[in-house]
Amino acid sequence: MSGWLACCRLNVLDDVYSLAAAGQIPSVEFMKLLQAYQTETSYVVWSKMSDILATLRSLLVDLPCFPQFNQYVCRLFSNIRKEFNWEKELGESHLYTLHRSLVISWLGRAGDTTVRNEAKRRFDLHASGKQTIDADLRYMSGKKLNSCVNVYMNFLEYYVDKSIVFFKLM
Repeated sequence: MSGWLACCRLNVLDDVYSLAAAGQIPSVEFMKLLQAYQTETSYVVWSKMSDILATLRSLLVDLPCFPQFNQYVCRLFSNIRKEFNWEKELGESHLYTLHRSLVISWLGRAGDTTVRNEAKRRFDLHASGKQTIDADLRYMSGKKLNSCVNVYMNFLEYYVDKSIVFFKLM
C-alpha cells in the first residue's frame, strides 16, 4: 500500500471497515488489515483509524477483552509514535500538530506507560508553574490523569487558585 495515494488507502480502510461493521467479513480480518497501516504517515488516514478505534473502544470497554484491545492499540501506534515528540517544533504544520496530539492521546488512553509517565511529569510541572503544556497537549495530559484522585485534586486546586486571583484583579 506504500505506493498508493493517501485517499486510496483511506478508502480501502473505510470500505473494509464498513464490510466488517455490516457483518459481511469477520471483524478479525479488519483488525488484521489495520495492522498493515502501522507504517502509515498520513494524518487523514490516522484520523479515520482513530474514529474507527473510538467506535470499537466504546463497544469493548466493558468486556473482558478490553485490556487486549488496549495492547493492540499500543502496538498499532508504536511505530508512528517514534515520529513525534512532546515539544512543538518551530514551523511545524497544523496537520503535524494534530497528528502528534492524536498519537499521544491514543497511546495515553490505551495505557502506554511511557506516555502516561511523561504526561504526569509534564502535568506536575505545569501545575507547579515551572513549565506550561502546549495547548494542543493540555487536554490529553489532564484527561489521561484525571482518574488519579490526587492529580485531579491538584488540578482543581491549581485552577481554583488561579480563578480566585483572576476575580480579585477584576
